[in-house]
Amino acid sequence: MNVVRLVEMKPVWAVIAKKRMDELSLQNDDLLDVFGVKTVGAVGHYFNGRRKPSIDSIIALSKKLDISIVALLNLEEEINNSMELKCDNERYFIDAISLLARTAKINNEDLVAFLKVLNNIGPSNIIKATNALSQAGNNSTAQIDAVLNIQNLIRKAG
Repeated sequence: MNVVRLVEMKPVWAVIAKKRMDELSLQNDDLLDVFGVKTVGAVGHYFNGRRKPSIDSIIALSKKLDISIVALLNLEEEINNSMELKCDNERYFIDAISLLARTAKINNEDLVAFLKVLNNIGPSNIIKATNALSQAGNNSTAQIDAVLNIQNLIRKAG
């Protein structure tokens, strides 16, 4: 009889945090305050995936390890992919904004004012600006170029 042993997978944040802890020469007992626990074993439960940390704990951990939350949770690629607006039709953009505004329970007066501003800027300009910034990423030179391109879009829209 073959027995298959299930291996617990460590959370991605735990793998990244352990690597960073090694770089900073930190141990689990240095993180008691981060998780609000009293024992090293309790910290181990978080790192082994038996307990899930709160958002406050993740924020505290990122500060303690001097690493961004995005890097700690390994979200860079996911954020970059989600920032790409692949919108061929401005109408979808306007409809999405309107639906989101209703979901957020924005009153009609504020929604009308917002949609007027949106119309003056131009949905296609917002999409172009968002794409320019997302492509620039963290590269400061590319960000400056993106801002200049956005300013040109604003001048043309005005």
